[in-house]
Amino acid sequence: MQIKGRHLIEAFGKEHPHARNPLERWLTISSKASWKTPRDVKAVFSDVSFVGQTTIFNIGGNKYRLLSYVLYPKQTVLINNILTHEDYDKLTIA
Repeated sequence: MQIKGRHLIEAFGKEHPHARNPLERWLTISSKASWKTPRDVKAVFSDVSFVGQTTIFNIGGNKYRLLSYVLYPKQTVLINNILTHEDYDKLTIA
């Protein structure tokens, strides 16, 4: 998969140093993947969630959430946002 929005990973990692390694792990795995369906994503990341068009990856033992759009035909993941679990909960509760 081609990953768009890597700058968000870098920025979030600077603000949350403990997230760097888990995000890099996600990036390594995802960039080598070739997903054709959400089922393919789920086979690699069993705790991934799908809400509408958004694919939500749990990162770092569910401490962080990476929100993205997966464009299967284009083999591209568009990173939309990265949040702490606490900030994600505020977003979804509001």
